[in-house]
Amino acid sequence: MSDAQENKVNVESLRAAARDAVAAGKNVQDQIFKLTVDALQEGGLEKKRVKQVVQSVLEGAREGAERHGEQLKAVLSEAVTGLDSALVKTASATKLAIEEAAGHLRDYTDHDIKRALDDLEGLEETFIDVVSDVAKSSSELASRILQDLASHARNSGTAVGRQATESLSHLRAQWRRTGRDTVIAGADAAKSVSVKIARAAGGFLSGLADTLEGLGKSTKNNGNGDKPGS
Repeated sequence: MSDAQENKVNVESLRAAARDAVAAGKNVQDQIFKLTVDALQEGGLEKKRVKQVVQSVLEGAREGAERHGEQLKAVLSEAVTGLDSALVKTASATKLAIEEAAGHLRDYTDHDIKRALDDLEGLEETFIDVVSDVAKSSSELASRILQDLASHARNSGTAVGRQATESLSHLRAQWRRTGRDTVIAGADAAKSVSVKIARAAGGFLSGLADTLEGLGKSTKNNGNGDKPGS
């Protein structure tokens, strides 16, 4: 199987799964969170692939939410929050993959690492752009709600934006201590992100998801059902 085939997003299947999950109306935020994480960990976390997954999930979620009538705004808000929470885990996984790559310079170039940093930094922008794009192809009411959610995200920030900023700050502090900061900062951002870094991030995401699921089960058994990413 080629890299392109392995990393191809099954758009229709993912969209249908999101639509059905949201139409059911149960634990929408949690359902969208899990669906998104599961889809992302199946392949690499290249920017294009992340965008395809987020867009497919949100389009399906919008279709499912439109079946809820007066609850449309609340349901769409839950779906967007679930996506935001899933991308927080994506940012954490990408950070771990970049740290691993930086420790194996024979396998990765400064170009690879710099591009991965750029993709991490751009996660919030990608997320907000997708919300705006889906709004443009939505019905009048859904479009207005999604545009409001996108505007609020731009003005107030997102959970993934905060996680990405924290991760970048940590990574850059590490490299300042090793004297490699100027090399990374000067790398050519036009290079494509290393597929190996993206795949490593997918693996880390799988581990983070497993850990989170275990913690979630433990929390529920104790009677405290916190939302993911909270």
